[in-house]
Amino acid sequence: PEPARVSRRVLYVEDEAAVAAVAVAILEAEGHEVTTCPSAEAALAELTARASEYDVVLTDLNMPRITGLELAAEITRR
Repeated sequence: PEPARVSRRVLYVEDEAAVAAVAVAILEAEGHEVTTCPSAEAALAELTARASEYDVVLTDLNMPRITGLELAAEITRR
């Protein structure tokens, strides 16, 4: 038997729209609910407003202004 699927609320941070579209399609096909943010700043604003609504944050590493590693550190700090 197949293992049971677990649906998660995902915040996906990606500055390239084409990459985000592919990732969202894959994640949604696996049953996850996905919200996208085009920058680390937008992700921080989203998390400030609705952090408890997300189970996981997936982020690009190389983004302008704030990198994915810096974003992860700020989320952890908060």
